[in-house]
Amino acid sequence: MSAIICNIISILTFKRRTTIIKSHIGKRIWIIGTSGTGKTTLAKIICQSLNLTHYELDEYFWGPEWTKLDEGEFLDKISRICTLEQWVIDGLYMQAKDIITNQVDTIIWLDFKIQLILYRIIVRTFKNLINRKQLWNGNRENIIHIFSDFIPFIIRTYRKNRKSNTELFKKLNERVCCIRIETVNEFNSLINTLNNESKQN
Repeated sequence: MSAIICNIISILTFKRRTTIIKSHIGKRIWIIGTSGTGKTTLAKIICQSLNLTHYELDEYFWGPEWTKLDEGEFLDKISRICTLEQWVIDGLYMQAKDIITNQVDTIIWLDFKIQLILYRIIVRTFKNLINRKQLWNGNRENIIHIFSDFIPFIIRTYRKNRKSNTELFKKLNERVCCIRIETVNEFNSLINTLNNESKQN
């Protein structure tokens, strides 16, 4: 029933959608999208508004000094998270895709244009470098890596990931509440709605 309601919501203007989304999304929410789209920002606000717990996949995938966690250990941690009654997971690692989709009841896809994504990544990188921001498990961003490896990777996989996410929505559409956000205005509208409702609570 929830999936049907979300399908009806998706054909409304987003301004109208944001006033009723909160009533229909579940308690096992997965936020997907390319790096730089605002997944973590949205996840934190949803958690505050709906009193849920946030799990950022990057924190479980990357160890100290950008070493990758053993895949078996990584998947085991994600499996344990997904058995909990409520969660907001942000991030998409293909090896964990099936584990999450078997338990999720709501997916929010931040589907922005590549130009905006690249701009946000560059701005975020310089802010993190200036502020010497520490990321997961003591890691910090490396400007050489960002421009020589990470940004080319984003460009190279952008279309493939959009196709994969489109197919994921079609596959889960009947069972899962699927919400696709395609513009900054839609993103900000949802953020404002959640913030306002959080203050009222």
